[in-house]
Amino acid sequence: MKKLIFLILIFPGCAGWTINGIPADRFRNMEPKEYIEVAGGVGLSFLTHWAGHVAVLEICGADWHQDGLS
Repeated sequence: MKKLIFLILIFPGCAGWTINGIPADRFRNMEPKEYIEVAGGVGLSFLTHWAGHVAVLEICGADWHQDGLS
């Protein structure tokens, strides 16, 4: 995934690529504020995905742990 994002940032105009519906060429001239927004979106997406796993495991009554969390 990191390689794909790297390639998209290096070659943003290629083949009209989009990331979640956003044209890749929009990322070519991002400002520092926009980098923070993108990083925040990635982080929140990860946390939402992880929380979904935790919710399913709790509903099923399965034990779970993640680096000290349980």
